[in-house]
Parts: sequence; structure tokens; C-alpha cells
Amino acid sequence: MRFFKLVVSTVAVFALIGVGLVSTQSSASAISVPYVKGVVSFTFDDARLGIYQYGAPTLKKYGIRATFYGVSDYISKGYYKNMNWDQVKQLQTKYKWEVANHTKSHKRLTDLSDDEIREQIEQAHAAFVANGIVPETLAYPFGAVDDRVVDIVSDYYPVARMAWLGKGNQERFEGYGIRVYRPRYNQPASEIIQMIEKAVKNGEWLILNFHNIVPDNPGPYEYKRSELDKIAKYVYQKGYQTATIKEAMSLRNYNSVKNGNFDKVAGDWVVNWTRNNPSNIVVDNSGKGAYPSVDSSVYFKGTSQKDIIRSDQIKVWSSNTYLFSMFVRMESYKKGGLAVWVNEYDAAGRWVSGQWLGGIYKNYIGKKVYVYRPTSYRVARIQIAIYTNANSDLDAYVDSVSLVSSNKIFRPYFAIPKFISPFSKGF
Repeated sequence: MRFFKLVVSTVAVFALIGVGLVSTQSSASAISVPYVKGVVSFTFDDARLGIYQYGAPTLKKYGIRATFYGVSDYISKGYYKNMNWDQVKQLQTKYKWEVANHTKSHKRLTDLSDDEIREQIEQAHAAFVANGIVPETLAYPFGAVDDRVVDIVSDYYPVARMAWLGKGNQERFEGYGIRVYRPRYNQPASEIIQMIEKAVKNGEWLILNFHNIVPDNPGPYEYKRSELDKIAKYVYQKGYQTATIKEAMSLRNYNSVKNGNFDKVAGDWVVNWTRNNPSNIVVDNSGKGAYPSVDSSVYFKGTSQKDIIRSDQIKVWSSNTYLFSMFVRMESYKKGGLAVWVNEYDAAGRWVSGQWLGGIYKNYIGKKVYVYRPTSYRVARIQIAIYTNANSDLDAYVDSVSLVSSNKIFRPYFAIPKFISPFSKGF
């Protein structure tokens, strides 16, 4: 597998109009997002207290939500002038920000072993979950990333953000190589506004990255509150679109799964899905789903029988590679598991084959991501089946089911082996 050497440019400007990737005169690359004229994203890294004291209230005045990438040790250990967990939680609940993973202790991932990289990701994720936050994206410390790091990160998150100034040529947009622009501590708002105007004019995605906001006399890695206010006010007055990283990605990630968030309900069940056992599979509105739409998920009660939900059929291209993801909250696990199966059909609706994507066999909260590749050229449609194994004893909540073509969105060369089940018929 080959991972392109990315331009870790300080500017992240991606075209949001058109089809596929197109070259631009800048050092940035372009991506396709339908019906979007341009997007501005505000991101904040690490855990400095000024983000909470000055950054969040400033953006809130103008109805702008941001993405915060937190280092869990910085928060947990109470380092000087850093946020605590209550303040980080308020970024999500009070200010409606996306809160994401910036690893456990901000170590350069390219310098670590595979196990150490996983430890940095998993322990940080666990710390966030313990405080009621479920990260769904990640930012690499120091922007340090290579082939090996991407392969590991892709086991946990469908999106990862880069940073800092680098050299080279990015040949195409990578879901694991989102680039940002970090304003200099003494850079006037007027220069950032010029960048915003250019991005909007060209239908591009501009991601601004900050580390700390201060009331005056900013130093390195800091930015003045009044200048941030000017930028946010300008974006608000112009009516330009803003989005968190997760939201901006979803603008262009065409999800082929109908009602994958389970928001549309008819009677006591979600539309576009079927279930085999209404007693053990129900719509849940107790806040167990994925942020920000936590109030709608599907609940599975593990019992002696196999219980299953099936999606409507989905059109696929046999030559494409797809990224399947879903949010899972597995609680009170004792035995059995929750798994994903894909039924494959030809253009006439005849069953062709089936494929097991993966399963969860322990207590777990977060996103599960699997790669799906059609088994043959005959495959034209698929059906997603999510099920509990027979003789399971567990409580599971499923939300945010998604299927996106990685040929257009993410890397089409995942080094993940395809598992084809020997079963002769589908679920």
C-alpha cells in the first residue's frame, strides 16, 4: 500500500464544487461537495484554558460551533492553565462543539511502535468516554503521520486531521490527511478574512486552527480574542457556512444508507429498515445514540435467538471499495456479540453472495469502521444486516450507520483483508 506524501500545508482549502478532485493554483487540493458554496471550520488543539474562557464564548456570540481536539493527559492531570473535564464537557453540551481525540499525551506517533500508537489512541478515547464524550475524529500530534500511522488510525476513526507547515505535493485529498491553516499570533484578522473570501469565492473548505485564545499580548501558539471576534463576526455577517470537522466531512460524504441515523420513525419502528423481533429490537430515545443526534438509536437485547435488522437495498458499484461505519454503545456485555453482514444481489435482485464485515464482542462505546468490497462484478445492490448472535447476553445501541464509497472519499487502497464467509446463503 502506498500513502502519498501529503503537503502538511498551513492552509487547508478544499474545493467543494464539481465532481471528483481538481487541481488548483494553490498548494491545496480539491474535493467534491454537492450544493455547498464554501465552508469555514474553526478548530482548537490541546487543552489550554483560554479556549474555554475566550474562544468558545466569542464564537457562540455568532452562532459558530468548532471542533476541539483534546489531549487527555493534559486535561486529566490538571496541568497549569489547562481545561478540566467539566469544562471540556461544556464545550460539547453548552457550546455544541465537536470534541475529538488528540491522543493521550501528544507524542509524535511516527516515533512510536504499533502498540504504543494504539495505546495513545485507545487510552485517550477511554478517558473521553469516561467523561461522557465519544470522539469520532482524530488529530495527529505535530501533524506527524505516515503509512503505518494511517493504517492504525483507520481502525478507530474514519477521519483524521493534520497540522503545520510542510513541503511536497498532495496528489489527492485524503480522509486521513485533512490540512489546516494556523494563524500567526500577530496576524491581523484582515488577512484571515481575505483567505475566507477567496475560499468562499472558489467554493472551498478553509480550516482555521488555534491553540489558545488570550485577551491581549498573544505569544506563540496564541491568538488575540478581539481578532478572533472580528473573524467570527465577519463570517456571521456575510452568512457564510461554518461546520465542525465531522459536519463538513458529512457534507460531501454521500451516505448510501437510507435513514442511517434512525431519525425517521413510523409508528414504533424506523423507516427503511426491517427487524425480525420487535420484542428484542426497539427504537430508543434515552440519549444512547451518537452526538449530536443522541436521542435516536436502535436498541438490541441479546437473548437465546439471533435478532437482526436489515436495511433497504443499496445500489453499489462492483469495482468500488466502500467504507462502512456505525456507532455502537455495547453495555452489560457477558457473552455473544453484535455483528455486521452484507447480502449481495445482482441487478435483477438475485442473491449473489454474502460477506461478514466484523463484530463486537466486549463492552464498547464508539465508532466501528469496516472496509467492504463487492465479491464479484455481478454485485449491483447490497443489503446491510446488523444482528446479535444467538445466546447473547448484552445490551447494544446502534446509530449513525453509513456506507461511503472510498474511491471518491477516502483512500481506495486500504490494506485490510476482505473476509468472505463460507456460508452459502445470506442472513
